[in-house]
Amino acid sequence: MTTLGIIGLGNMGGALVKGWTGRDSLNLIGYDVNPKQAHKVAEATGLEIKDSIGELVVLSDYIVLAVKPQQMQELLSIISADLQKNQCLISIAAGIRRETLAQWCGHTCPV
Repeated sequence: MTTLGIIGLGNMGGALVKGWTGRDSLNLIGYDVNPKQAHKVAEATGLEIKDSIGELVVLSDYIVLAVKPQQMQELLSIISADLQKNQCLISIAAGIRRETLAQWCGHTCPV
């Protein structure tokens, strides 16, 4: 089973989780800096919430970055130490090139 970690559970991240909920091939886990928002999405979808962003990164095969573009560089600086080469980052942030995201995470894994 593939573990898909979603960082950012606001409007876009929450909508993605709702769309993926119920797929037997996916284990969905999530994290949001706002615990109320995280638990709101969890209550609606059954999403498993992780207490730390590092825990989510370590457990995920694919990591969906569903944060605002202006938060992306800081987020990647936080998680880059925990990334492994067999993981893959997926970004929904508008206006940030794949090459820039790869640079910000130290070219550790595919983007």
